[in-house]
Amino acid sequence: MKTAFLIASPMSGSGKTTIARGLMALLASKGYKVQPFKCGPDYIDTKFHQAACGRPSINLDTFIATPEHVRWLFAHYGAYADICIVEGMMGLFDGYDRDRGSSAEIAQVLGLPIVLVVDAKSTAYSMAALLSGFITFRKDLHFAGVIFNKVVSEKQRRMLCEVCDDLHVECLGFLPRATDLQQDTRYLGLNFSAPHDTKPLVQLLNKHISIERLLEKVESSRVQEVQGVQELSHLSLREGLGVGLSSANPPQRVLIARNAESFSFLYQEVIDSFASVSFFDPEHE
Repeated sequence: MKTAFLIASPMSGSGKTTIARGLMALLASKGYKVQPFKCGPDYIDTKFHQAACGRPSINLDTFIATPEHVRWLFAHYGAYADICIVEGMMGLFDGYDRDRGSSAEIAQVLGLPIVLVVDAKSTAYSMAALLSGFITFRKDLHFAGVIFNKVVSEKQRRMLCEVCDDLHVECLGFLPRATDLQQDTRYLGLNFSAPHDTKPLVQLLNKHISIERLLEKVESSRVQEVQGVQELSHLSLREGLGVGLSSANPPQRVLIARNAESFSFLYQEVIDSFASVSFFDPEHE
């Protein structure tokens, strides 16, 4: 299978989306076909993914769908990509019922190695206890390495590298603290028509993260291919939607309200399931 990994964090606000969209844009700029995915029913981060990769981001959600359906979505949309990057949601183990429906469950269902993004602000060697807990909590998960975010000095960077050495986990790089890289406060009316320049972020990641080593580690940490994923990829989209979701007599044609501002939150796999789709702008038509 192609290169694939999941980006997760111990908690929300650690920098998952910033680093995920930066890595997506960086790898795309190097000529890779990058297919983005997002854990959970998120319709905001997927827009950032699409802007970075030039292709729609697909939601993977074990709360509303079965593991079989999630495996099919991953196989179908990732079939022609060089690299599949899945951005997690909230904290790695945060689900609707303990860790059910969590990013950890998605990683386990798809057999994906995890790149853990950690907010390093105001921390030093205490980071060892936090990382040790996350890495050893579930034996069925595999960690490719750690990226530290909001690192303030060279001394702190060296101390965090020592933490990784002591825990025998790869330090894949770090991102210096930079307020201009943080996302604006998110709300349902977020304006996606405004340009999102990823060049400064890409330059920082290219400087401070070893992309070649990251790709090597996720390859070597890749769990054995989940049985049935490759076989599922040949199913048509209509058949695939039947894996875990009811598809009895689906409509052949649909008219969908869509524009850049008010009607932009749509799930790509649902659109793709119809034989014919037409869009209209309810604000101007």
